Amino acid sequence: MNEHFSVPKNVHIVPDDQLRLVEGTYVFDINTRSDYEDHVVCMPHFGENHSNVADLKLKLLCRKKGIRLSTFGHLNQFSEMGILADTVIAQPGNGRLNKLYGDQISTCWVDQKLIQKVTDARFVEIYKMRCDSYNFLLSRGDCDPNWGKEVTAKFRKERALMVEAIETINDEEVIDAFVWPDIYIRQSTWDLFHELDLPNDMICSESKSGGPRREAVREWLMASRFPNVGSLDQEFQHNLLRKVGAHYMGIQFLASWLKNWMFVCMAGSANLFTIMPVKGLVMYDNKFRNPSTQTCLRGLACRRYGSLGNDIPVFLPEGSRSSLASYLDTKRDLLFESIAKLKECRYGIKPPEADPHGR
Repeated sequence: MNEHFSVPKNVHIVPDDQLRLVEGTYVFDINTRSDYEDHVVCMPHFGENHSNVADLKLKLLCRKKGIRLSTFGHLNQFSEMGILADTVIAQPGNGRLNKLYGDQISTCWVDQKLIQKVTDARFVEIYKMRCDSYNFLLSRGDCDPNWGKEVTAKFRKERALMVEAIETINDEEVIDAFVWPDIYIRQSTWDLFHELDLPNDMICSESKSGGPRREAVREWLMASRFPNVGSLDQEFQHNLLRKVGAHYMGIQFLASWLKNWMFVCMAGSANLFTIMPVKGLVMYDNKFRNPSTQTCLRGLACRRYGSLGNDIPVFLPEGSRSSLASYLDTKRDLLFESIAKLKECRYGIKPPEADPHGR
C-alpha cells in the first residue's frame, strides 16, 4: 500500500467540480472579487515556454493596480497558471501532451471567441515580442475586427503591462511574494498521486535531446554516477505521461516535495520551473542572461533551502559545449551533498538555519 501524505502548507486541493466547464474549457476562479478596475488575459506559453520572472512581476503589478489577471493554457498547466492568476482558463486534450518531449514546439494559440465567452477582459495578450532579454506578450486594448491582423503598429509601450511590470516591480518584491506561492492541485491529481508507485530521491533530467549544450549536460549526467538518475532518454517521462495525462505537472510538483524528486532543467523546462516551484539542481536557459532572473531565482532558493540555496540550483554559465563538463565537475561534490540535504526541505516551511533574507 502506498504511503499517504498530508497536504503541504500553501497547497490547496481543489474539488474537480469547482472547475466550471465552458465551451469545452475548464475555468477556475481563485479570486472571486468583483471590484477590479480592469481584466487582462495572459498566456504564459504563447508559441513556446517563455515564462520567466517577468510573469511573476506581472502578477504583482496587476495586484497593485487592481487588475484581474486570468491565464489561458492547457489543463496540464493548471497548477502553474494558478500561481499567476485570479482565474485559470484551461483547455483539455491530448494534442499538446503528445508533444511535450518531442522535437517540435508544443504551441497553444489564443481562441479570442472563447476568451470573450469566459471573461470580460478588455485586454487580451496576443503578441510576443522580445525586450531586454525577456520574451513576453504585450497587451492591446479594445478588441476590433482586425484582431490578430497587422496589430504590431498598435502596440505602445505605455499600454504594455509587462514592460511596466519589468520596470517598476523590483526583484525583492518577487522574492518576498513567491517563496512559497499558493499551489492549486486538483483533487483528482492528489488522489492519482497516491495511487502511483513512484520512486523516491530521483534526479529527473528535463532536457530534450539535441543541441550541443543539452547533449553535453546529458552526457555529463550519464557519467556522473549520481544515485537514481532517471529519464535521460525521457522514457520515464513518456511512461508517466501516458499514465497520468493532464495531471502530469501536478504530479511532478507533488513528487518533488513529497518524494524528493530533483530536476536538471535546460531551455524551456528551466523557464517552466521558474514559475512552478520544484527542487532544482541545475538550470540553464539563455533567458537567464538578464540579471533579474538569476537574482530572483537565487533569492527564492535561499529562502526555500536555507544556506544550501546560496549554491543550489547551479545556474550554468554561457560558454562552449566543451567547457560545461569541466564546470560541472567543479560542482560534483556540491551536488552530491545537496541531493541528501534537499531531502529535508519541505514545501511552505522555512529551514531553521535560514534568516529572513536567506543568508
